[in-house]
Amino acid sequence: MKRWITKLVVFLLLGAIVNVAVAWGIAICPIGGESRLEFCEQYAFDRHLYLLTTLNILPGEIHLSQRVTPTSIYRYSFAPAPIDEADFRALVPTWSRFAAVEPFEEFADRYHADHELVNYDEYASGWPAYSLRYFGSIYVVRAGSGNVYDESGMTGYFHFTLPQKMVERGYRSELPLLPIWPGFAINTIFYATILWMLALAPFTARRIIRRKRGLCPNCGYDLRGADHAVCPECGVPTG
Repeated sequence: MKRWITKLVVFLLLGAIVNVAVAWGIAICPIGGESRLEFCEQYAFDRHLYLLTTLNILPGEIHLSQRVTPTSIYRYSFAPAPIDEADFRALVPTWSRFAAVEPFEEFADRYHADHELVNYDEYASGWPAYSLRYFGSIYVVRAGSGNVYDESGMTGYFHFTLPQKMVERGYRSELPLLPIWPGFAINTIFYATILWMLALAPFTARRIIRRKRGLCPNCGYDLRGADHAVCPECGVPTG
């Protein structure tokens, strides 16, 4: 019993390692395929401030972003026609802050008078479920200055430097660190099961081949020529 528990723990740890590796690989590597970019726009506060919200979904990753700006001019450079807010939120994962409240409700009154743009980001990656994420990256562009001021930074990510050639090819240098527990557990069990099956496959195939050849499936002892209920070599039932 202890042996099986040990094996289970080992394969779960290996599954978790593969889970993290896949999520980081997706986060770093440029992924081909068609992006789905949804858009939601609404007025806020004094009806001169816009909340511009986007949702970008690619295979194995999701990126949510919200900008606070006094004008809607930014919309036409990166988003299609607005969709209904209810339809937009139906696409938002339950773990996201966007699913509950507007991320900028607590920041907009404070910043919009003196700043041109404020940005909030959430990112998650993983397959078959999202398993790791980071969020934050609220930055402020002061009106007329052209300078970017990072006032809060990111939460739950690791940044590293990439060679310029990789950057030019679209590789990214941010690794998500915060687990999304339901997805993390699902992915870990998924990869642990695959690893378990791969580990058992050679032994299962060997037993099948031995049985077809009239050998003991456990030790390979030749059982042909007599009817053995158990192997005379190792004592394992042959049926």
